[in-house]
Amino acid sequence: MHTKSPRFRFLLPCACFLLLLSAEGSAAPEYALAQPVSVTVAGQTVQLPAGQSVSILGTSGGSAMIRVKLPDGSLSMTQVPAADIRHVQAAPASTPALLAATTAPADATAPAAAAATPAPAATENVPSQFALKKGTDSGTPQSGTIHKDWKLVWSDEFDKPEIDKSKWGFEVNGEGGGNGEMQYYTDSPKNAHVADGNLTITAIKEDYKGKHYTSARMTTHGKFSVLYGRIEARIKFPTGKGFWPAFWMMPEDSTYGGWARSGEIDIAEVIGDKPSTLFGTIHYGDKWPKNTHTGDKIMLPSGDFGSDFHVIAIEWEKGEMRWYLDDKLYQTQTKWYTASGAPFPAPFDQKFHIILNVAVGGAWPGPPARNTVFPQSMVVDYVRVYQPQ
Repeated sequence: MHTKSPRFRFLLPCACFLLLLSAEGSAAPEYALAQPVSVTVAGQTVQLPAGQSVSILGTSGGSAMIRVKLPDGSLSMTQVPAADIRHVQAAPASTPALLAATTAPADATAPAAAAATPAPAATENVPSQFALKKGTDSGTPQSGTIHKDWKLVWSDEFDKPEIDKSKWGFEVNGEGGGNGEMQYYTDSPKNAHVADGNLTITAIKEDYKGKHYTSARMTTHGKFSVLYGRIEARIKFPTGKGFWPAFWMMPEDSTYGGWARSGEIDIAEVIGDKPSTLFGTIHYGDKWPKNTHTGDKIMLPSGDFGSDFHVIAIEWEKGEMRWYLDDKLYQTQTKWYTASGAPFPAPFDQKFHIILNVAVGGAWPGPPARNTVFPQSMVVDYVRVYQPQ
């Protein structure tokens, strides 16, 4: 929400799943387009011929996220109806295989070769971040009282008439965040504005620069970053199939190398069609696609994250991170690493900046459904950062 640099999330949230080519692996199915398909890439409509080989990155709601070679030889990700893909053959064990990577669990396996011709139209056989690999100490209560001996060092209460440009900048692009997201991020007030003491980031269904949705991604990069402390926000999230809002952090300088050697901290992600579940995750290890992640989730006892505001926080100290929902601890992480060779607690021993965004579509939530309601917004009452005095 898931740089995101290759995360195939280029600059987190993400948090996402991808099936990617690896030099070794067991036999895995190959797929091809069953009929010609028109796709839009970088604002251009490209006709892909029947029989063209594709890699399935994931399936959801009858759609498939695929990686495909375009006529100019470049690779791109796009979404097509799953019915437009057919199984061709099982690849020999000596050829490259499709292996789980990025936010997929380390022990996940690729879908087995199928005898039937249609590509799978459900998600059961596709690894995703819903099957999170928990940290060793996930859920272990820690001592200490929230805010005790902690001092407020930075905040935005969103009480000014406009977004405070001294605190926030915008990422403006239609690159899809490396996750195959479907929105174009703008700096337009209709996608992000302040009113009545709240920041509102709105995803809109509209045609804009080759995309069919617009939204916003705001960041404190170059304006504020922090090493250790409590980072919290009071947020109400959009809900509905295809929404992917996030409150997360990326390294200010990527000290240990490209994603995910320098880490990523996902304080909160909500997938719109699972509106009662909150996800918290860290990404680390080697450069993509050899990166890994650990995380956990918590469900509301009643209601969903679109019905009311909730306080979401992480307390980050040297060698330990703790995730909270409404001041209830639900996850603790104490083990991670970076393939750069730097000792623990690297990569989480450097300054990180804050990101707020609402993505539409992408490999994790899949595309919006026909009945998904637009526009919808993530509403933020405040963002606050505390550090020990």
